[in-house]
Amino acid sequence: MKKTTRTRVIGMAENGTAGISAAVFVAGIIMLTVLLVMAFLPAFSRAGASGLESATRSSSEWRSVWRSLVFSVKQAFCSTLLALVIGLPSAFFVARRHFAGSRLLRAFSAVPLCIPPILVALGYVQAFGMNGIANRFLMQLTGSEEAPLSFLYSFTGVVIAHGFYNFPIIMRTVADSWAALNQDEYDAARVCGARPFRVFRTVTLPQLAPAIATGAAIVFLYCFFSFVIVLLFISTGGTSLEVEIYHAARNTLNFTQASRLALVETGAALIMLVLYIMPGRAGRRSVSVSRPLEKKKMCGIFEYASLIILLASIIAFFVLPLGAIVARGSVSFGALFSRSGFFTALKNTLLTSVCTGLLSVLLATVFTVISHVADPDKKRLSLQILPLVPMAVSSVVLSYGLMRLFPGSSSPLQLIVAESLLYWPFAQQQINRAMDRIPKTVEQAALILSPRKFTHVFRVLLPLSRRGILSGFAFCMAMSVGDASIPLVLSLPRFDTLALYTYRLSGAYRFSEACASGFLLLITGIALFLAADVSKK
Repeated sequence: MKKTTRTRVIGMAENGTAGISAAVFVAGIIMLTVLLVMAFLPAFSRAGASGLESATRSSSEWRSVWRSLVFSVKQAFCSTLLALVIGLPSAFFVARRHFAGSRLLRAFSAVPLCIPPILVALGYVQAFGMNGIANRFLMQLTGSEEAPLSFLYSFTGVVIAHGFYNFPIIMRTVADSWAALNQDEYDAARVCGARPFRVFRTVTLPQLAPAIATGAAIVFLYCFFSFVIVLLFISTGGTSLEVEIYHAARNTLNFTQASRLALVETGAALIMLVLYIMPGRAGRRSVSVSRPLEKKKMCGIFEYASLIILLASIIAFFVLPLGAIVARGSVSFGALFSRSGFFTALKNTLLTSVCTGLLSVLLATVFTVISHVADPDKKRLSLQILPLVPMAVSSVVLSYGLMRLFPGSSSPLQLIVAESLLYWPFAQQQINRAMDRIPKTVEQAALILSPRKFTHVFRVLLPLSRRGILSGFAFCMAMSVGDASIPLVLSLPRFDTLALYTYRLSGAYRFSEACASGFLLLITGIALFLAADVSKK
């Protein structure tokens, strides 16, 4: 009798947990849909002036939308091109050559994932600002009283920051694919008399094309949705859709214009998402490699010269900005700790990041379990597309939807919900990899032997996927810790996170304290990313 009662209680607990989790997931999808509708709805309103005045104003606003779209696409394209110029040679040296510093260069691939954009912007200000390290050095060297480097607060500065910040994505994606190419095909082409460049053009490059396209598409989307860097570096002239949405929604309260911008940006991102999915799916083809390409020693003066130029540029525009934050921040902790509001911001950061990590993992786990249980012939395509949809939605657009849904009332709960709706697909990737590693025979046997509907989920799938779940939790936590965009747009009253606190210190020209706060963000992001990386192994 006791055993039967205990079995019933366990069954009720499993069913209840599954039901609540599924309800939370459905509520999350509904909330995302509602927020997008709220963000886009004013774009179709006809309120305001009528007649010629309304038509003239509407025409002027649509021209502004077009200019912002052109600027966003232009800067994202140029930034991606620069990332390719740096990332492809880096991938070659990492995948194909032995040299001192190869492992360190490969380790840079973690930077775009664990270092928030606010730190990149702050680092570039410290390195290349009017009173930055580079300008002070050149002024002392030349005896000039004016800063010789003035590129930072311009389109060029945005492109350089984006390109060097994101080149590790290209490097890692292409290097992994390059290192896995088949040595036998390369040798066969050489035996047939093809020179190295022709082998590269006819054999290697076509095989690398899917990885290059996938990496470039990811970088393009990241740059297209860039907010903080453009907001800080572009003060006049053309600016991006993200910044224009923020200004229209927060400064001018022109919600019609903000919605038009949001609609155009999301539509353009959806088109880019399709371009991302196609090479991504092509790049995931399973290829049997009998003998991977062999790494060789450096040879020839051209390779040495190219490597020196490459490493010099990476040190100047990638290592120096981050090093400037570490150098200045490490001696400014006393000033930071004495400032009012710092420990409150730190507490708020820990609270929101933990809650965001938990909610993101819950959404991701429910979706991953559904995708494993669902009939692959009927539902697999829709289940593949759903986690990619948040990639086409920017943090500013989602925050604007929250502003429209809850006018005049912002709360930390809104911040947690917004971040979770955007970040759960990243956790889903980690959990899905972990579940994919479970042998199908084990999963099928557990399903057959389960006495209740969800027993195999709680007894087999989730325990065997715990590393992926922990990895997804740490990954989403790291993204939440570094997010300054959503807290800035929501403007939560008396609620600063550490990233937003760093942004405010930078805006107040308190660069020493900002660097110290940024240094803490840097350490936290790296630690969480390493925890996520270790958890999935």
